[in-house]
This record gives sequence, structure tokens and C-alpha cells, in this order.
Amino acid sequence: MATTRLVAALALSLLGHAALLALGTGGTPGAAAADANPLSATLLAASGAAALAAPAGEEKARAAPPAHEKARAVEQEAALPTVPTVPSVPIQAENAPQTEPGSVMSMPRAGRIRYALYRGGHLIGHLQDEWHHDGNTYAIERRSDLLAAAGQTLAQSSGVVASDGLVPLDYRDGASGEVLHFDWQALRARITANGAGAREYGLKARTQDALSLPYEIGQALLHGEPLSAAIASGGGVRERNFEAVGEERISVGGRLLRALHLRSAAPADTGQETLELWLGIDEQYLPLRIRRGGGADQGLDQVAERFSTSG
Repeated sequence: MATTRLVAALALSLLGHAALLALGTGGTPGAAAADANPLSATLLAASGAAALAAPAGEEKARAAPPAHEKARAVEQEAALPTVPTVPSVPIQAENAPQTEPGSVMSMPRAGRIRYALYRGGHLIGHLQDEWHHDGNTYAIERRSDLLAAAGQTLAQSSGVVASDGLVPLDYRDGASGEVLHFDWQALRARITANGAGAREYGLKARTQDALSLPYEIGQALLHGEPLSAAIASGGGVRERNFEAVGEERISVGGRLLRALHLRSAAPADTGQETLELWLGIDEQYLPLRIRRGGGADQGLDQVAERFSTSG
């Protein structure tokens, strides 16, 4: 996989500034979960790990959301199309690695996942991921709508597609003001945030950004690659190695889905948080749940409420 990425897109230079639709999946492609039931998890086999406990107070928050939140969720969902459509994002391919002709992504060509976001077991807002790829380029967009903040914030990741995964070129986070540019020819990542001076870090093979990482780990599972990747952020470029906790069943939109629970524990001296992923086994390993921080009653926990895919 590393050779494919680092040998990756002189051919893509012909794309120039290709426009992409930017920022997911049912049991079968194209299926959509009609309900908005929040996610719950029951451990089936965890290789010695304890059963997953719901965050304190989480069940109460999920069972009886405020009436105004129900109304806003209905309004937001009614305004969304069945097939995701996202604003065009120019792909700057001149610094991309060369991709092999006929590369194919294993994830659906377009999709959308709506998450409920919890902190310490309390609902604090919603997130929505949308993505699109054409086998050569990709874009992912995340809209965040927090209860304590006015309006939405937007994060975007765009790049090219290798035969075995995602190769990010640009990442922007509207909330933090962070901007990352990946130069795969020079193997450098350039990072700026809120107008501060740019910093540069050396790129490692399979480096991802905060948006692309969960989707890339799903691709690694599909292609039988190691469950590891570096992640670039304002703090630099650091490795993430995941281990399988076990298979679980989770309820999304009223349907029980099989999910593989992965965990990446960060060394204490890195300043990173523990990162856990629940990837849909029958949904091409799309991220159905993502938890950052400590245990079940700490950190941020985003859980899928509904999703749809196309292609």
C-alpha cells in the first residue's frame, strides 16, 4: 500500500483542478435507514475485553431528547436529498503521488452518515459526514451543529484515490481554523492555524487527516493491510496503531448491524487521546461510531443515527 501511495498521480495532473463533490451506509448499497434511533451496542465477542457500557446518563439523553431538538432534526432531514450532494471542491493534484490506472475504491461512491455527538454521556449536538469519490479523486465533508454554538461549522478533506485507499492533499477545519496541505512529492505536510505561522513536518506513508482516517482504516481492513496509519494535525504527524477488540452488534436506525470494534491507545507522552472505531462489517467497514478520549463516560462519542449510500 505504501509503495502505491508514494508512487502515486502524474496521470492525475491531467485532471488539473478536478471538481469533486465533498463531506455513511446500509446493509446493501443504496439502502437508507429510515429511523433516527440512536446507536446502542451489545458485545458478542471481545477477545477478553469487557462488555461495552453506555456512558452515564447517555440512555436518558437518547431516550427522551428535548422536543425542540426533535423538531430541528426533522427540519434538517427534510432539507437533505436522498443521494448526497456536496459543494464542488477543487483538487490540487500537482503534489499528489502517482496513482495506478484503473484504481478502484472499495467504499461506496457517495454516502452520508448522521451522528449524534455526546460528551460525558450528554447530547451536545450532531455531525454529518458526506463523501464522494470517482475512483480517482475523493472529498469528505463534515458539518457540525452543536447545541451551545450558533450555526454550523465545516471541515473538509480532499485528495486522490490509490488502488488501496485514500491519499489526502488538503484538509480544512472551519472550527479550529486549521489548514493542512500534503506535498507527497516532497514528503512534507504544511500546517497553519488561525493565521499563525506555517509549520512543516515530514510525511510518513499512509498519513491521513482527522476526517479521512476512519475511512482509510476501513479500506485497510477490506484490503488486508495493517491497521495502522499516521495522522497529521497541528501537533505534528503521529502514528496510530489499532487493535481489534471484537465483533459487536449495534442498532442504527432500528436495525441491528455487525460492527468490528477497534481501539488505538496513545502513549502517555504523546498527548494524544485514545481513539476507538466501530466499523460496519456488512457496510464496507464504514465508521458507525467514533469515540475519542477516555472511557465510556468521558471524551467525545459520535454515534450513527441514520445513513445512506449510493454506488
